[in-house]
Parts: sequence; structure tokens; C-alpha cells
Amino acid sequence: PRTLPKPGSRKKALCVLLIALLLCQVFVLWVEWPGGFPLDAVYQYRQAMGELPLSDDHPVLDTLLMRVVLTVFPHPAALTAVQLLLFSLVLCAFLMMGYDRGVPLPLLVFLGCFFELMPNQVLSWTTVLKDFPFTLALLWGLYLLALLAMKKPQSRKFGFYVCLTADIFLICTLRHNGVVPGLAVAVLCIVLTLKN
Repeated sequence: PRTLPKPGSRKKALCVLLIALLLCQVFVLWVEWPGGFPLDAVYQYRQAMGELPLSDDHPVLDTLLMRVVLTVFPHPAALTAVQLLLFSLVLCAFLMMGYDRGVPLPLLVFLGCFFELMPNQVLSWTTVLKDFPFTLALLWGLYLLALLAMKKPQSRKFGFYVCLTADIFLICTLRHNGVVPGLAVAVLCIVLTLKN
């Protein structure tokens, strides 16, 4: 058993944790600039830039999301930076679950930074491929399912169901074979809802 955090300290802890994670990702982006682009990613990047017509070889939704990012920041490293940012946000959400259960903030900061700086994580999240937005959608879905399973108050709000619907949509459309895990998430939601 651990001492639970004091009321009102959650926002400060969230800021400290997020800043630490983002500083790690700034370092990662600096080291890996502009990120890894295998041949598939270059082909998809050229589609997102409008140099090639959209093709279903890669999920079109992923290419369109790349196009949105590149419209705001027209540089390949913007795709890497967005992946790193979104991964940090999802990781921070998971770590805040530990904070809410009384895990000390310095330990969470250490674990988060250690995890982000592991070589396999650095190479994964700096490689621009359709696999990683799909992985982010799966991680987000796992987080939402954990909230539902733990009967957290936010899992009873309308916004939660909007997020869950958006996540299942992303899981189903960011990969051609994403329908199977998307259905699994939907079934788990139904089971957890009926159980609780």
C-alpha cells in the first residue's frame, strides 16, 4: 500500500511527467533527425505530398493523416515529431494511472524516460511507417479499456464513448487487417459494460 496523492497535486504531476517525456523525445528527434523512412514510407510520403496519386497499397486514412501533418509543417521530420508527441501523450496517460494509485512521481518520471530512451523504442517511434500510427491506436484503446475495467469516473462520461468510437475506427482503418483487433476491442467493451 502506498500513500495516495494529495488532492490538487494531479495537475502538477501531469505537467512534470509530460514535460520530462517531451524533453526525452526532443532529444530523440535531435539524434534521429529527420527519422527513418524505409522505401514503403517514402512511397507513402510522396502520396501524402500529392506527388503520386493515392493508392490502397497503404491505408488511405494513414496517408491522409500524413497529408494533414505535412500541410501544417511541410517537412518529413514533422511526421516523426507527431509520432513522438502522440506516443508521449499515451505513455503519460498510462503513467498517470500509477500516480493515481500512489506510485511516487520521481519513480514515474524515471520509468517514463527510461522507457522512451530504450533503443527499441527510439528506433520504433522515429520510423515513419503505417505500423506505428496503428500501434498508437492500439495503445490508446488499451488505455481506454483499462479505464473501463477499473471503473474510473471518466469512463462514464460521454466524451469517453466518443474517444472509444474514434479509437475503434482508427484501429479498423489504419491497417488493412485492423478489423480483427478493432472487433476485439469492441467485444471487450461490451463484455466489460455488461459485467460492470
